[in-house]
Amino acid sequence: MKLAVDAVFYVREGFNFEKAFKEVLKILGEDVKILSVEYPELALISENGYYYRCGFMLDKELREELSGEEINKIKEKIKKLFEDEIIYTLTCEIL
Repeated sequence: MKLAVDAVFYVREGFNFEKAFKEVLKILGEDVKILSVEYPELALISENGYYYRCGFMLDKELREELSGEEINKIKEKIKKLFEDEIIYTLTCEIL
């Protein structure tokens, strides 16, 4: 049993993705398997500036099942790291 975290964001120029990603790893704790990381790459030019697409896919092995409330807390902590950016997708689910 594992917790799968899959996310895609559009961040503005100057956003420190590496710092936010390290914080996500801290939130999840030990035994996190990084399946993929997409570092910021220019993806959108708008009137408000440039946006860079980035994201990750992570798995965390679980010894016991997490409750829906615990999963939502993890998701909210991740959202807070990217709160001023565009969260395109963010899923946290038990597989």
